[in-house]
Amino acid sequence: MEFTEIELDNGDIGIGPKCDDGKIKDSKENLNGKSPIDVINHFKYLMYRTSNPPYNGLAGIDIALWDLNGKIQKKSISEILGRKKDNLNNPEEVLIDANKMSEGHEYFRIGGIDISPNNKIMAYSVDTVSRRLYTVNFKNLESGEESSHTISNTSGGVTWANDNKTIFYNQKNINTLRTERVMRHNLDLGKNDEEVFFEADDEFNLYSYKSKSGKYIIVVSGKTISDEIRFLSADKPNENLKVFQKRIDGLEYSVDHLGDKWYIRTNMNGAQNFKLMQCDEEYTSSKNWKEFIQHRKNILLEGVEVFDDFMVIT
Repeated sequence: MEFTEIELDNGDIGIGPKCDDGKIKDSKENLNGKSPIDVINHFKYLMYRTSNPPYNGLAGIDIALWDLNGKIQKKSISEILGRKKDNLNNPEEVLIDANKMSEGHEYFRIGGIDISPNNKIMAYSVDTVSRRLYTVNFKNLESGEESSHTISNTSGGVTWANDNKTIFYNQKNINTLRTERVMRHNLDLGKNDEEVFFEADDEFNLYSYKSKSGKYIIVVSGKTISDEIRFLSADKPNENLKVFQKRIDGLEYSVDHLGDKWYIRTNMNGAQNFKLMQCDEEYTSSKNWKEFIQHRKNILLEGVEVFDDFMVIT
């Protein structure tokens, strides 16, 4: 039997199911030298930021990376998917026992775990067919009860609005596996889901997340050389999305929010190594962006994490 293997420089090996050899080869240069811990960001990069996303190889790469995580931390996957509520001195609470849940399945993969802002409901997703078509489930963390309704054909994660009952999720095309729709789901209304955005251009993939400030739901359409972002208030989840800056071929940008400002990492105006710009909350088009960290020809601005009192720049 053949496998996908990812080896660390210390000789540790993570193992996943066999995938398309060509897709694995295409992914090597994007993983070499990177930390195996950051599995989610590796997936997002391979899926959304490469010109030839390794759809047929992602399952093997993903599982091999999680296998490495278990070996590095000397824990099983089920122990990793847990929490220590409120502070690190509290006992570990296992949210999902993947070993038990996988019984009877030839393939089993947890996609994402997203807990409501009030810490009462957990949304988690499962793939049992190895196509990255995840079914989202809901669990009451106070009673331990599982909800009877589920959401199928998703990319795996959900984003909670601040009302603790509205979620946004990304829906896949079951034939092409492209993430092409953002849907809105209200737990009180069951399955009467509403399409929030459809990406008609098949060169683009979608993903969504919540700003670190907790104030905005952000929807990203991206391809290798272009991005377009939409957003709405997490306090008003039934509003329509607003365009942050319309797509332009060659313009790449990503955003996060802090206070009353947006921070934009972008290659605008020939910034090949990217720069950081800033704009007011209400005026988001590129004509309103002001330079915050200038472009440097010999230094790549790879990422920015914003916090109340400082930023982390990589």
